[in-house]
Amino acid sequence: GTEKEVAGAMFSIASSIASSTFTATSTIGLHSKKKTKAKIELEHKYPDWEEYAFHKVVKCSLPPVQSLGAVRKDDATPKLIQSQLRIKVAKKPFAQGSLRLAYYGVTRSGQKVVLKELTDKKMSDNIATNALKIQELAIFFAD
Repeated sequence: GTEKEVAGAMFSIASSIASSTFTATSTIGLHSKKKTKAKIELEHKYPDWEEYAFHKVVKCSLPPVQSLGAVRKDDATPKLIQSQLRIKVAKKPFAQGSLRLAYYGVTRSGQKVVLKELTDKKMSDNIATNALKIQELAIFFAD
């Protein structure tokens, strides 16, 4: 199709994923005894890594989006990639979204990274995977 048709299809897919994620998290919230989220203390200052030790973390990701055609197929069961890394991780997050907390981190080679942790440990795998799909779409379009 034309660029306009493809862009429309991509917006539709991203909207559908975002909508189902929002609906699921809203539904989870309806049945919760706590109506408000706990206040998370954020630390915006970049850490002094000399004060930190390396920790094992599990990195969960999806394969990068290779083409618009692949996204249009919308594989319902993408293969989640998990790997273990040793990283220095800030004690407090620097940002909080609706689904995840973001932490500064640094690898053994000195590469600066951002680590994201789910705010709700009981969140379904489907919701978490949809959040990763949205992230991969954003990366694809940013490039």
